[in-house]
Amino acid sequence: VEDSHALPTDSSSTTAIAQSIGPLDEQFITNVRSYVEQHMADTDFNVDNLCSQLCMSRTSVYNKIKALTDESPADYMRLIRLQQAARLLREQHYTVSEIAERTGFNDAKYFREVFKKYYHLSPSQYAQEQFNNEKNTQEIQ
Repeated sequence: VEDSHALPTDSSSTTAIAQSIGPLDEQFITNVRSYVEQHMADTDFNVDNLCSQLCMSRTSVYNKIKALTDESPADYMRLIRLQQAARLLREQHYTVSEIAERTGFNDAKYFREVFKKYYHLSPSQYAQEQFNNEKNTQEIQ
């Protein structure tokens, strides 16, 4: 069952981006995603750290990410973190607070607000909906 509240997964968003850009830009986005994923739980990993990892100025990183994703670097990094949070919520092995911590949000309340803004459901509601969808799918089979 497809999740109507899901953001694009890393593979689908990368594929969508890859279809409209060249191989160098695709590699750039892959590197950005990789750096964010490597530092997922690090609440201090921010755009400045990303710029250092990429050996690029903040302005260059902003312009490149904005042009390729239509998101600011901070928003794109947050999107990657939220996608991971959604995956963890679907697995149902951690509390919302643990997931917030594991995805680099040092404030569970802020995590809940941002998650709800993107998914239009609180993290708890999202997890429950995923559980219900999975249960319904199993009952149909």
